Amino acid sequence: SSMKTLRGADAEDVIFNGSRTRKPIGRASVELLFDNQDGQITGSYAAYSEISVRRELGRDAGSQYFLNGRKCLKRDVTDLFLGTGLGGKNQYAIIEQGMVSRMVEAKPEELRQWLEEAAGISKYKDRRRETESRIRATRENLDRLNDLRGEIDGRIQALTRQAANAEKYTTLKAEERRLRAELLYLRAQAVAARTYALRQRKPAAAFDVSATILSQVYEGVEVETPSTRQAVVSTHGQVLMFGPGLANTVFHSSAGGSTENSGDLWSQQLPYLVSVPDFDQHSPVHAWEERLEPEQLQKAFGEIGGAQRIDVLATTGSGRVRQARVTGPAGTLVLTGAQLRSRLGLKSTLVRFEVLAPELAALPFSLPALPPLMPLAAEPAFSPDQVPVQLLPPPALLAIGRGFGHGVGMSQWGAHGLANLGQSYEQILHHYYRGAKLRPYVSP
Repeated sequence: SSMKTLRGADAEDVIFNGSRTRKPIGRASVELLFDNQDGQITGSYAAYSEISVRRELGRDAGSQYFLNGRKCLKRDVTDLFLGTGLGGKNQYAIIEQGMVSRMVEAKPEELRQWLEEAAGISKYKDRRRETESRIRATRENLDRLNDLRGEIDGRIQALTRQAANAEKYTTLKAEERRLRAELLYLRAQAVAARTYALRQRKPAAAFDVSATILSQVYEGVEVETPSTRQAVVSTHGQVLMFGPGLANTVFHSSAGGSTENSGDLWSQQLPYLVSVPDFDQHSPVHAWEERLEPEQLQKAFGEIGGAQRIDVLATTGSGRVRQARVTGPAGTLVLTGAQLRSRLGLKSTLVRFEVLAPELAALPFSLPALPPLMPLAAEPAFSPDQVPVQLLPPPALLAIGRGFGHGVGMSQWGAHGLANLGQSYEQILHHYYRGAKLRPYVSP
């Protein structure tokens, strides 16, 4: 394949450059046909009686090789003729100029290569050299891979430590946010409770607060925790004032979406206790259902023999029951929302009622059973006035409500939700007690 043997300087010298009468062409091609009827060529081409070997040389595309019309590598052509006298540098089947003198003057190593080619073992040695070369390359690749593996293992260990630290940081950060939100909520609760307790002071009475809803269910120092004590200390002396006096900072557990106007629950509307949006969606009592059994309804509304249905007649602006009608076997009752909640022990008055057996609620409390059908010719077994009376069981009711408590003032779960949103305890207090001012307490 050396151009010197063709007396050229480079490969493009064999491509026709044109003449006065003919245009130049872009490629040159040479093809040899070999007769293989004696099967001297073995391998994948042994079944062919004739083998075509073609080489094409283009000015731009470079050199291409073909075997029986199929594109192949130069290596495939060389392998095809190894051991036939035509393979590689040691071919001897075609005697060219100077070849006889090279054989005579050949060194032992060169002569040995010609003899191996004539003996047909040159292709096996060539394959051995190629295999050994691949093995060496594979070993070098394995060494490189081991180096990379060691480096990656070191990086993995570092990344594992970093991932563990990041996970620990995320956990601690979430815990910090939770504790910070809890502290902000407890600070708001501490100010509201302090203001409420100071407003309830009764110098002439034996005690100021009690463990009932009248004192926001104060349970004493036994239920205090380090976090509550820290909240009390960090807000020391701070109270909510409205005008010259202490604000009535009532609070409850959960408002169910919005708090209540004080005037809708009590006789007086306080300007700072108005209905505001609540943020208690994460509260366990944000939405609830309670089944009211007939026995409970009988006990709550004994004067009308229980309750077959409860209809809400009027609601407040926040949706709480202002007035409801209770229908029973012996009559009806019209109650306020507070009275209804007290009788049934409901979590809040933000509630509606469904009859669990509506087909029974639409009927009278007891109906006579119809006599069995008899043949037309038969006489009735008893007279209509002797029809036995079968009592139908009274229906149960389902109370579907939201929130827990009276709904006026600060929602404890809502304050916790605002703290989770990053609101300070001052912002929380100003949200629920509109217009009240945070001031240091001055004893009168």
